Formats: sequence, C-alpha cells, structure tokens
Amino acid sequence: MKSVFFNAKIGLSYSIRQCYLAGGQTQVKIMANDNKSYFSDQRHKGKDLLYRLMVLTDVLAWALFVAAMAVFHFARPEMETGFNRFLDVNVREGWNHSLIGWLVWLLVFCVGMSLLMIVIRSRRARRKTDALWVNIFFLIIAASASLAYLLLYVDMDIPV
Repeated sequence: MKSVFFNAKIGLSYSIRQCYLAGGQTQVKIMANDNKSYFSDQRHKGKDLLYRLMVLTDVLAWALFVAAMAVFHFARPEMETGFNRFLDVNVREGWNHSLIGWLVWLLVFCVGMSLLMIVIRSRRARRKTDALWVNIFFLIIAASASLAYLLLYVDMDIPV
C-alpha cells in the first residue's frame, strides 16, 4: 500500500514507504523534480550550542597545532650552511630547552582536545548522515606523532 501525499506549499511528493526507508517518522526522503535524493530532518532547526562549541574546539585545536609547529621551528637546532662556515658564524647545535616545554604542552593540549572531540562526536552522532570530521583524526595522528618524536628522540632536561 503506497499512499502518496502532495505538499502544495513546496510542490514535492513523498510516500510512507520512502519515509520508512529514510529511517523513521521524522525523516522524509524527498524526491525533487531532478530525481536526486535529499533527506530532510524535521526535528533540528539549526546548529545548537554544543555543535558550535565543538566547531570552536576543533578550530582551537588546529590553532594550537599550528602554534606548536611555529614553536618547533624556533626550538629545533639551527641548520649550519656552507655560508655560515665560510663566515665562521656560530650556530646553535642543540635544542632550545626553554621552548621545548612550551612545545610539549601545546602538543599535549592538542592531543587532549582531539581525544575529547572524538569522544563527544562518537556519543553525539546518531544519524547515518552525520559528518565524520576526518580532520580530527588527522590532527590527533599528527600531534601524537610529533609528541612521540619529541619524547623519544630529543634530550629534554626539563624538571617535571
């Protein structure tokens, strides 16, 4: 039994069977005139406060990672070039220990915020159409790899 209703306000037709296939009574599969499928969720009017906070946290985590990479640039040993050897310019051959502490803390906060975002997204995403936010996974891989490199290969004389 297929009952077809017509909505004169927007001029689209949909059926009960398509509503069932879309996953429930509140989601309706709408077929437009160009035969493309669009899903409409009637419960949510817009982005709520938690979603906006999640986006803000994601942007802040990426900003922390960019800041950590800038600190890494200034904390790493300086490269000695042939021009420096010719002019007999002394370059720093070790890590800047005053900046390594900042670098470690920036990466720890970045990994922590990324893990928090993964937990919140796993609890919040209930629909198949929800975005996966792949950038969080890229961020956690990059930040944890940078942190692992620092902890394994850099001699840190930092009091903890």
